[in-house]
Amino acid sequence: MFTVEIMITDFSVIEAKYGILLHQDIKDYYNQFWFYQIHGTVFVDGIEIVVELARVIPDQEISDLAANILKYYVGRDTTNIQFIPVGFSMKLFIVVNNDSGIVFLDDILANGRFLKLAHSLSILISNITP
Repeated sequence: MFTVEIMITDFSVIEAKYGILLHQDIKDYYNQFWFYQIHGTVFVDGIEIVVELARVIPDQEISDLAANILKYYVGRDTTNIQFIPVGFSMKLFIVVNNDSGIVFLDDILANGRFLKLAHSLSILISNITP
């Protein structure tokens, strides 16, 4: 007989540090998937977009998430953290709206415009083609 240990990441340190409660999709992403890279393309309104999602490595997910949040919010207001970075596309951040769970491409070069990529992280992942 063998036992299976299920590791659940505790996000309370990050939530306390930034004064937020992470959207359940973000928690599920870090608790349900372990990978070094998810890379591929998605099509949005007929446009092909190359995406690379943040790696999820056991025992590194908290530090990686914290580092990505810091990178995203450099030079931005951190008093209201609404978007959580989960990847990149051509040096632009892929972010999850922490209130709704909707995934966007943040074109910070175009005055903070957002392109909706998917209604959720799980839908985005299922739409990625290698």
